Amino acid sequence: NTVALLFTVIEYSSIAYIFWLEFKKKAFRIIIYVFSILFFILTVLGMTYFNAFKDDISTTSEGIIIITLGILYFLKIFNDLDIPKLTNYYFFWLNSAFLLYFSTALFLFSFKSYIKTIDDQSVSNFLWGIHLIINIAYNILLTIGICKHRKT
Repeated sequence: NTVALLFTVIEYSSIAYIFWLEFKKKAFRIIIYVFSILFFILTVLGMTYFNAFKDDISTTSEGIIIITLGILYFLKIFNDLDIPKLTNYYFFWLNSAFLLYFSTALFLFSFKSYIKTIDDQSVSNFLWGIHLIINIAYNILLTIGICKHRKT
């Protein structure tokens, strides 16, 4: 469980840093800074006061924050209109991957502890199977984004 929590912290930090590099305006960077402080406070509170749900709190807050940053990015793109062909821009693919993965996995993150207690193993396997399929799509979108970045 500690390894999963450590992974969540590293994952959030990496993705937040990617958004930090993409957002050039000071207001967006302040939002990322505030979200990061909030994430780390929730993670520490989860570890100290909610030991049974510490991973649930950190993964849920990570999902909500990454989804919010993804929506802010798309709003920025639609307001600025400074990218000629959106599908050729690498960060479009990265952001799409983040939004797809975290928006679909948020449900599982929120109820992970409960799902583990379900007696019917087929329901649990089905839900985690959906997560695995979304994870494959997430990795494909990330790969497309990385390939697009190498071409530009």
